[in-house]
Amino acid sequence: MVPVDFQALFNATPNAYMLLDTQLRFVAANHAYLELTASRLPDLLGRNLFEVFPHDKDDPQNTNARLLRASLEAVLATGKRETIPLIAYRVPMTTPGGVVLADRFFSATHTPLLDASGRVEHVLQHTVDVTAQTHDLRQQALLEQEARFLAHSIPAQVWTANPQGGLTYVNQQVTSYFGREERDMLEHGWQDVLHPDDLAVVIPRWTHSLATGDLYEVEFRLKRADGVFRWHLARALPMRDETGRIWKWFGTNNDIDDRRRVGDERVALIAALEHSNKELDSFAYVASHDLKAPLRGITNIAEWLEQDLGERLTDVARGHLDMLRRRVLHMSALIEGVLRYSRAGRINEPLEEVAVEQLLRSVVEMLAPAPGVQISIGDGMPTLSTATVALQQVFLNLVGNAIKHARRSDARVDVRVADGGERWVFSVSDNGPGIAPQHQDRVWALFQTLPSTDPSDNTGIGLSIVRKTVTARQGSVWIESPQGQGATFFFTWPKQ
Repeated sequence: MVPVDFQALFNATPNAYMLLDTQLRFVAANHAYLELTASRLPDLLGRNLFEVFPHDKDDPQNTNARLLRASLEAVLATGKRETIPLIAYRVPMTTPGGVVLADRFFSATHTPLLDASGRVEHVLQHTVDVTAQTHDLRQQALLEQEARFLAHSIPAQVWTANPQGGLTYVNQQVTSYFGREERDMLEHGWQDVLHPDDLAVVIPRWTHSLATGDLYEVEFRLKRADGVFRWHLARALPMRDETGRIWKWFGTNNDIDDRRRVGDERVALIAALEHSNKELDSFAYVASHDLKAPLRGITNIAEWLEQDLGERLTDVARGHLDMLRRRVLHMSALIEGVLRYSRAGRINEPLEEVAVEQLLRSVVEMLAPAPGVQISIGDGMPTLSTATVALQQVFLNLVGNAIKHARRSDARVDVRVADGGERWVFSVSDNGPGIAPQHQDRVWALFQTLPSTDPSDNTGIGLSIVRKTVTARQGSVWIESPQGQGATFFFTWPKQ
């Protein structure tokens, strides 16, 4: 058998070992120890451990050195092995910039070596550098501390559960909201605070999520500390390890009772408004029909009088009959305008792709302006997904209004568009006399009119319809009219 070279084995082992005599002087140190402490063996042999490595040379009785000395002296006194699981100690370390003193963490095992009589002759120290592991543990502890701090700071009920669904953690929001101790919540879970009527919804959802790993999301009622049940929205997601196995559930509960009540009230209000709008539509239609009927009778009577009187009808009487017809037409237009105004601003028309330039050309055709009137449509008119009739109604009223109030045979109307960010800004300008500043707010009001070329066609409703239609889409309308330089009407319209 080849004899074992224990000295070679001692030096070849990757673990750091050194040997002390009973006076705690270095007798031997292997290569791993010398590398660990950035030392040379000649500088260690015969010297006391605490002379070489005092931890803090300015305080020889420092706590770290006392802990290490106590372990070694215990081995010398009892002849039994001693272990220091963790000790912080300052020793030299090799760095790219040279050798420096550095605080590191070690685990040390001290084993007695006995002579033939059983007395301790040497102490063998096995040293393991655990600085990296200690740093990781400290970082983990800090991360856990930060996570708990964040969980307690979040204005929601935060909780975790094990893969079987049992609560493992609740934050302070939970304990304060329900007025219960954390231990009590972890022991009993939600069963004591959950509304009995919601169990049939909650249990199947939670069971399904635990079995499949799917998102858990449910609304239920929980009993607050004052005994009041309030609606909550619960959500939980599984946390998986590197193999994909669920090891924890992370969840939150949010009190949505106020929001839910507002939502219920909103639904009821919308239903009431829809019912009211239907009644208003019905009333407007009936009123329009009933009011127009006597007007048609008046028109018929005027025609009969004209036919019956024939040549006996004087010029004065004929003028009165013409005025009567104009008043009837004006009244009929007024009734029609009221009907349109009652429907303006309703956003229940389906959305369509609308090329605004093409829409404007159809508006000009419908208005059929006199030969001398010029209407210019600017470049860059967009294509929108919008309610066609609503936008058409706005342009019909604004362009028609510009033609009427220009009060000149060579009237010019310019329609332009500009990009206003989330909205398009449209403008309709004329070369008329303009609108005095004191009248610029008044013209938007119902039944308010300004002089035009045809007063009988002025109902005072068109601009009111424009404002109502635009503001229903969170837009705005305004006028710019320098004295004697015409008027420009602006309105914004959503791009989407």
